[in-house]
Amino acid sequence: MKIKNLLITAGIGLAVGIFVGAKTYKTPSSYSSQVLENLEALADIEITLPEIVIECDFNRQGGKCYTQDWQQGWKMCGEAMFIPCKISGLPEDYCSHPC
Repeated sequence: MKIKNLLITAGIGLAVGIFVGAKTYKTPSSYSSQVLENLEALADIEITLPEIVIECDFNRQGGKCYTQDWQQGWKMCGEAMFIPCKISGLPEDYCSHPC
């Protein structure tokens, strides 16, 4: 009899817990307008940050904004072979050579 009462009590407690959890769970559409405004403000920070300028090394024959010039083929510099660099103008490119 005690086990039966314990199981009934546990079942009722579980049902109440599920009901309360379902009532307190909030979907994104039920958030307050203040929370949504804060999220939009945080998203706008990326737009208002100053741009980062990466300068190219235009005064040499390699470095930032240079890429390998495969059309010229392999060149020799002492005992080292290398592909010459040509300017690409893209900050993500980098090329260097031993000479």
